[in-house]
Parts: sequence; C-alpha cells; structure tokens
Amino acid sequence: MSELQALTGGTPGDVTAWTALGDAYRNEEKYSEAAGAYDRAVALLGSDRANAWPLFYARAIAEERSHRWDAAEGDLKHALQLSPDQPQVLNYLGRYTHRVAISNNRLLDIDYGRISFHWKDYRDHDQQKTMTLEASEFIRRFLLHVLPDGFQRIRHYGFLGHRYRQAKLALCRQLLGVVMSLSGVVPPQDKPDYRDFYEKLTGKSLRECPLCNRGQMIAIAVLPASDRAPPFATP
Repeated sequence: MSELQALTGGTPGDVTAWTALGDAYRNEEKYSEAAGAYDRAVALLGSDRANAWPLFYARAIAEERSHRWDAAEGDLKHALQLSPDQPQVLNYLGRYTHRVAISNNRLLDIDYGRISFHWKDYRDHDQQKTMTLEASEFIRRFLLHVLPDGFQRIRHYGFLGHRYRQAKLALCRQLLGVVMSLSGVVPPQDKPDYRDFYEKLTGKSLRECPLCNRGQMIAIAVLPASDRAPPFATP
C-alpha cells in the first residue's frame, strides 16, 4: 500500500497508479478511500473512455459499499453504456437493483427453530454483530420487505436521494420554515383556544359567569350524546 501511495505521489497524472491504489484499498475493504482513488483516476481519463468500463465498475462497487447508492447506480449504468455486453456489470447491476432483504451469506445457523445471522450496526461504527431470532419472528421481519402485488421497489430519488439527501432536506426545511432543535423538529405551538378568538372579536369572555361576571366557568361533566330527540316543552 505504501509503495502505491508513493507512486501516486510521484506520478499524480498516472491513471494506472490511481486505479491500482483504488483496487488495493477495495481489497482491504476501505471503500471510501478506494472511491477517492478511483475519482482521481476518472478525472485523468481523456475523451476516449471506450475501454474504461472496468474503472467505472470498480468505483461503483466502492461507492455501493460506502452507501452512496445514487453514485453507484450511475457508474454501473455508465459502465454498461461503454460495454453493454459485459456479464460482470450486468450481474452486479441485477443483484444491486433486485436484492432481497437478507443474502444467504449472512445466515449463520438454523437450530431448534431459531435462526442466527449477521447484521451491521450502523450506530456502532458499522460493527458486524450476530442476532438470533425465533423462526416465526425472522419470517415476520423478512415479510416486511415483501411488497404487495403490483408494487415495484425502487430506491429513494430526488431530494431523498442518498448522495444529497442531507443538504436537500435542509433546504426543504428552510423553504417550509421548519425549525430544528437538538432533539429534532420543534413541534408547532398550540393553537389559540376558540374562547380567546371570541373574546377578541366581541370583548366578552366565555370563561366568566354570565350572571355575576366574576366567577370562572369550568367544565364539571360532559353529557353523552343521545339518539332520542329532546321532549317537547309543556306549557
């Protein structure tokens, strides 16, 4: 790795050196660093990119593993445009766009009606952890990812696209006048009571006793609605 870093430092215009550095990072599962190295290699490409599909394919893998979904999909499609008949790209794009809720290599053990599998805890620095569930609970969680008939699963796009989501949502909140606090969205203030509106319009308070104009009216009971009409008044 140090030799490749020295090589890119000594020959910063060498596409092959940056590509090799990206491959080395990717082999060590340092996907963000790999994507950065591939970015440098792509920036050095000339106008003739017909044979550069492996570079875009490699960068797509690094971006996908770095959870940059939109960028990965764009690079995979570009690799297909450069070389439409490459089975590697077609295979990866197919698995990428039609993936299931859990892949087989994450399943560890099935024993006595309990299923153990790997999962990644993104809140704990992407640590790989093991979870064991009852078979019924595992199936229930799996079926949460199964769409009703006629629906098609797609990734977020537009202002919810992964690459620009944070900046675009901040802009949406700014345009909508939504205030954020440290704990999240600030809830809207309680609406004024209708009695306040009445007092502003008429100058009279519905909270005061209409007889003495000093006591406060309070609710002591709520009468349930009746299906029967009130009786006629008798003279």
